[in-house]
Amino acid sequence: MKKRAGRLPDFIIIGAAKAGTTSLDFYLSLHPEIQMARPKEPRFFIDADEPMGRWRRGIDWYKNLYRSEKRICGEASPAYSHWPALPEVPERMARLIPQVKLIYLVREPMSRIKSHYLMHCRQYGTRRPLAEFLREDQKSHCVLASNYGSQLRRYLDWFPLDQILVMESKQLDQNRSPALQEVFRFLGVAPGFSTHLFFHRRNVSRQQPIPNELGRRLRDSKIMLMARKVLPSPIYYHLRNAIVFPFRHPPPTMDLPEDLSLAFQAHWTYEMNLLRSLCGKPLPSLEYV
Repeated sequence: MKKRAGRLPDFIIIGAAKAGTTSLDFYLSLHPEIQMARPKEPRFFIDADEPMGRWRRGIDWYKNLYRSEKRICGEASPAYSHWPALPEVPERMARLIPQVKLIYLVREPMSRIKSHYLMHCRQYGTRRPLAEFLREDQKSHCVLASNYGSQLRRYLDWFPLDQILVMESKQLDQNRSPALQEVFRFLGVAPGFSTHLFFHRRNVSRQQPIPNELGRRLRDSKIMLMARKVLPSPIYYHLRNAIVFPFRHPPPTMDLPEDLSLAFQAHWTYEMNLLRSLCGKPLPSLEYV
């Protein structure tokens, strides 16, 4: 594929973390009319120290992520919906690319937060039970990412609703072909494109071991960092999981006491109702469990 001068993206997957954004990024990358930024999660519109944000790298750096002749291009950075911990993201987008289309994947909030918590366990060695983790930091990225109504409201301050597609993660997981057709139509590319690779899921939390200290050292070794650069991502992730598997912790305790569960239920009932009122969709899979 011939490359051309850099440009700005036509669409952005803004979240939510652990709601299928890695899989959607992969599926979109397979479409012959779409280029996805690599590596995934540029986080350009976040003004924070790297790797959390890369706003300070400047627009030319961002444009250089999109140098394909394909008709449209885009990226996926789930941290774009972690307001207020990461503020002013919609504002920066609206000022730089006001016509950009936004895709917001959402998942039942407690299932999503448990998956996010397991990611913390794998990446940072978190060993606290989930209940303790949530009690001690209810303003963490892990919690904020499930505040779907509040996150969408921030974007609607800067973008019209017809530029935002809200989609249930369950729809993408269980009804993949029609869900992808909806995404393709929203983006204005051929909706009938299909491939057997659409049956492959990416970055599934329960399939990834939680490494102990030795496992993390092996995972983060120079050899594995080099492997990540040179191997196709599916092969790298299978290799990583196989190497870490003998050096893993058992799954952490994720049961919540009744008071904490009820508190979150009340909070997320408000957030889900706000989300539904803003986007005009019933979103039945988001009922708190």
